[in-house]
Amino acid sequence: MNREYRLKICRKCQNRGFSMEHGVICKLTSKPADFGSTCPLYKLDEEALIKNRIEDIRRAEAEVQEESLGMSAIGIKSRKGAGCFIMIVAGGFSVFTILTLEVISIWVSVLFVVGVITFIMGVLKERQKKAENRNVDSAIDDMLKDEEGHD
Repeated sequence: MNREYRLKICRKCQNRGFSMEHGVICKLTSKPADFGSTCPLYKLDEEALIKNRIEDIRRAEAEVQEESLGMSAIGIKSRKGAGCFIMIVAGGFSVFTILTLEVISIWVSVLFVVGVITFIMGVLKERQKKAENRNVDSAIDDMLKDEEGHD
């Protein structure tokens, strides 16, 4: 297993320590983790587990906030959704200005273009995430095959 995997486990262990040289280490061995898939010295630190989960939730919320351009407060959770919302608002403003003022505003057109660009960026980012997930899944499958071959 790699260091990142081990760190996820160690961050929730009562036996974790810290070294300026290595970062997170085992207090019992004074060394960085070097176990396989499980650690025989692992002892769950429930307080750290709760803190880590809260941190993960905050990080996920911040990602949604960033992805939706701050529109998650009104229920929009993706950049594609934000782009659609911007286009709808621009369309509404366009209809309003045409019907009430009998003019077409350049700013409404600019807002609509911003909505289209935001939507396209959302689609591209979604495709990129799907490709990354496929790559991660493939890497995990390869690691599992390698582990089976060594047993």
